Amino acid sequence: MLKRLGPGLIAMLAAGLVATFGFTTWLLISNPGSAESTLDGWGAIGGVDGMGAENINDVIASLDGVGTYRPALPSTALAVVALLVAGWLVVTRSKVAAAAVAGCALLIAGWGVFRGLAPGDVAGILAEGEYRAGPGAWLVVVAALAMLAPAMVVLVRPAGQVDSPTRSRGIQPRR
Repeated sequence: MLKRLGPGLIAMLAAGLVATFGFTTWLLISNPGSAESTLDGWGAIGGVDGMGAENINDVIASLDGVGTYRPALPSTALAVVALLVAGWLVVTRSKVAAAAVAGCALLIAGWGVFRGLAPGDVAGILAEGEYRAGPGAWLVVVAALAMLAPAMVVLVRPAGQVDSPTRSRGIQPRR
């Protein structure tokens, strides 16, 4: 039973981790003369005295800036889709569902690598060199790869192979 349900459940867990990692640090900001500040994947500011529970998107709006900083939005949206499709994978163990989970995982991993290598300038309010990528984007990549693995297990299974429960032959007559 676990062999049949395993890939879908692992994909569901990994999709949940992708959504959770949106709340980790995605951007580290250098502050000369003080500790580093952080931004999570939804724009929450951390590490700055007097700005606890502030959001960078509110700061951008107060400066009459245009744009937002929500790098976790695409990965979380894809994770929700992957979570639903992984639920379908648990029920059907379909190659179509596995392919959809694999597609979501590849898109999420690609987005995480992109944001890890090019974290963005937060709507133009930070100068080059004042910021660098935090661990959030890389954690999303790891979770996406964990989502990809069980989908690939289902996809590489031979087409004629069907998981069926072991059946006993019952009582056989003596010969």
